[in-house]
Amino acid sequence: MKFYKTILSITVFLFTALITSCNIEPFEGDILDDSNLSITCDEAIQNTADAITNLSKATESNYVEKCNAYKKALQDQIFVCGDTDETIQMVINSLDCGEDNQQNDCESITINVNNAKIAFDTANDLNYAERCVAYKTALQSKIIACGDTDGNIQSIINNLGDCSIEGVGSTDGHAFMTANINGVQFNDLKPNSYLLFHEAIGFNGFFSRSDDDYIELQGNNTYATPTTIEVNTKEINIFIPSAYWKEGTFVLYTKYEDVTNPEIYYSYLTFDIPNNISKEDLTGEIIINKFSLVERVIQGTFEFEYKLVDETDNTEQGPFTVTGTFDYSLDDEYFD
Repeated sequence: MKFYKTILSITVFLFTALITSCNIEPFEGDILDDSNLSITCDEAIQNTADAITNLSKATESNYVEKCNAYKKALQDQIFVCGDTDETIQMVINSLDCGEDNQQNDCESITINVNNAKIAFDTANDLNYAERCVAYKTALQSKIIACGDTDGNIQSIINNLGDCSIEGVGSTDGHAFMTANINGVQFNDLKPNSYLLFHEAIGFNGFFSRSDDDYIELQGNNTYATPTTIEVNTKEINIFIPSAYWKEGTFVLYTKYEDVTNPEIYYSYLTFDIPNNISKEDLTGEIIINKFSLVERVIQGTFEFEYKLVDETDNTEQGPFTVTGTFDYSLDDEYFD
């Protein structure tokens, strides 16, 4: 029925609105005529939460009433708390308290998930938790609306954990890489097969050199669809030989550099480059801040650059900078 569709569609919007409103900003829009409103911002937020709970239990006979009550609670929240970025107003605009909703429920929520994923991928330390929670809420709504027969959506939710940066890492099977690629931030890079096998590191994999034992740290932004290469796919692979299983600052060589001894090297894959353009990776640096066989974890940062070369006239663009962090469990049986 129409009212159930609307409940599903607004769930993710609501959570974002509640989180956003906790960062109170002065109200800068038109003055609302609500002179009888005498509640605090915290009370307004709680009223909104109560209203969405009532709406979620609505029946066809009282849906319109409860939907309008929810809309009124949102308007009161704007009046008391402000809505500088118009997030709450967006929720109000999305409400359909009486007219038929023509858009397919699953399609609408999939759009919400995509938008939440974009916001999450560009999160920083200050807004990581709230954007992570919004992303998880969107995914949960998608399960309700679209189903999750293969369990991939629920796996993504599980991997997000409790959305606290402090809680990330140091658990068996944990893989967490971030990367800033030429100014674009990616905060959820994992091994491409992570949802299938839930393994954090690779060990002496197919692409590892044969001159030593190698740990492979892989981060892929489209790991949720491991069998599909998308135009926006970014993948970083870092190979660390046993001589460097320790804390310190080391040279990060490119995959194709001719080195005499086992060295740390990387590969960077991207698929949004025109056919006439080639990519040249450059030597970088890796800092291993923590390597613990007791806690079974490796953590650190990396930085490297790359250039783009037009093969028609040999002109170059760049260099472009890639920086990132890694936090992986040493979950291979080699370390048992």
